[in-house]
Amino acid sequence: MIVRFVFVTVAVSGLLSAQGTPAGWKVIKDLEEACQVAVPAAWDNRMVQNIATEPGNKLSAVVSYSESDKYAPLSPAELTGLGTVKVVENSAKRYFIQSKEFKDIQGGPGATRTWRSAVPAKPGSCRLDVSLRQGADEATAEKVINSLAPIKK
Repeated sequence: MIVRFVFVTVAVSGLLSAQGTPAGWKVIKDLEEACQVAVPAAWDNRMVQNIATEPGNKLSAVVSYSESDKYAPLSPAELTGLGTVKVVENSAKRYFIQSKEFKDIQGGPGATRTWRSAVPAKPGSCRLDVSLRQGADEATAEKVINSLAPIKK
């Protein structure tokens, strides 16, 4: 009986963690507190609440909300204009694209890539840009992207 309870508890807590904030992560919100994203707890967002950077400065995330920018999948022209090299998803529920590399504006070695995502948020949209510098952990970046959600009020 105790084994079954422990198994059910672990299974349910894993499900809640997968659907919400992963264990050891924290939530950051856009400036209007309409959108949120989860990032590892060690990421710093003390300067501005909607921007978080990992300690090694290889990954950063910026979450924003636009009431006037209604969500829609990206058109072929928009995909081209954003320098898209990979479309992970472009649907009525969300888009997630990976853009071409550009020179690191902070003067660091290598280039920076940007992964972009957006989801509908009534009445506008939640947007997320994740910057990946050389040596960035792509698995962490993808978890951050996948956590983007509107805040239900």
